Amino acid sequence: MSNVLRKIAIIVLAIILSPGFIHAQNLQVVGIVLNKETKEPLPFATIGIAGTSLGTVANESGKFKLTLPDSLNQPSLVVNYVGYETETISYFDGSEITILLAENVVQLETVVVRPVSPEEYIRQAMSKREENYGDSFQAYAYFQQLTKDNGDPFKYMEGYCQTYAPDFLDTMQLQQRLLLFEEADDLKEMDFGKKKSAKKFAKAKKRAEKSGEEFDEEKAREEARAVMVGMMAPADVIEMDPLRNLEGYINPEKLDEYEYAFENNSTYQGREMIVIRFESNGKVRPSEYFPKGRQSGLLFFDKESQALAAVQQDFTMVIPAAIRPILFLAGYGISNPEMKSQVNYQYHQGKWYPLSTRFNMLVDLTKKNLFSKNERSKVDAKILVSFDSWQTEGIAEIPEDKRISRDKKLEEQVYALPGIAWDNVNRIPFDN
Repeated sequence: MSNVLRKIAIIVLAIILSPGFIHAQNLQVVGIVLNKETKEPLPFATIGIAGTSLGTVANESGKFKLTLPDSLNQPSLVVNYVGYETETISYFDGSEITILLAENVVQLETVVVRPVSPEEYIRQAMSKREENYGDSFQAYAYFQQLTKDNGDPFKYMEGYCQTYAPDFLDTMQLQQRLLLFEEADDLKEMDFGKKKSAKKFAKAKKRAEKSGEEFDEEKAREEARAVMVGMMAPADVIEMDPLRNLEGYINPEKLDEYEYAFENNSTYQGREMIVIRFESNGKVRPSEYFPKGRQSGLLFFDKESQALAAVQQDFTMVIPAAIRPILFLAGYGISNPEMKSQVNYQYHQGKWYPLSTRFNMLVDLTKKNLFSKNERSKVDAKILVSFDSWQTEGIAEIPEDKRISRDKKLEEQVYALPGIAWDNVNRIPFDN
């Protein structure tokens, strides 16, 4: 957990840039998910194969690619988006398809008397965590990290890993094995701090030449890039799951720090949802991962089981007042980072399991120079993890020597399994 805190601190104060059953396929479905009325894309819609735990997530533009295993007989796609009708697609001929989803707000009576307050409803829901969510499970997770600097990609990587969770609500025991990994080369150098970096590399090269050593500038730049961005493994994102951390807005002991209100009921995965809006009274620390800030969002509870099925939240981190003078004297300017996240769960065999987590941070950075033009960067960092292929029986721990370690670079920890290749992984299209 302290590792995630350190990553967040690096992002804010060190000026950032900163996750076994794959079958051969005979058809790849490519498409886009749109709002039926407005034709606007529905980002991160979920696309699954009916009757299985296989699926994928659309990208920010609503585009997706999904490989259909040849072992399936006449498969159907099931498309879901929070607050929209579920759509089932039974025919695809290999051409790109457009899926239109209609909004679905469950209309309530003009005057509705709720049996309990929003706060009491949340307390009841949290008391059912253990019965609503699966215990031990194994799944596969695709992850993607993209960081842009002034609109241009600065860092991009993606991977595919095997995940074993002996206890869904305890990520301290989470085990992951990296099966595939790729990182984009030849992306732009970050605008922010470019001049300072150039001076450092020039000095390092000069020292190397004096001592008769060879200086690999490209390698040095790549190492600097990795430090600035901060590589996050899938587990880092999974650990931010609000259910595992019992974040402030669902923590029975911290509900007085927020204002709550029931919204109209909605739907998700064909199930009716109780919707609760929340907003912090002032600056709060929702979990130990973040400094204080202002927070708001929506909670979607399955009406039948009271399970938390989805969370959408906005969080504006407030730079501590004591740090601002230090940044000012050093010639740095930084906006309060704005973060958005969405966590979705999947109903599977009577229990709820993690489906996808996405995290997005926006921050403006400025370096004031006395004798030259100021340096500015608008940093946009996105991280996405998408699960599929859950198993609850016949699962086993990942060998200790093959588990992802935060002390090593991800590309140095790839341990492939037979039959798993990028060709049969449901990769999420890269939006440049």
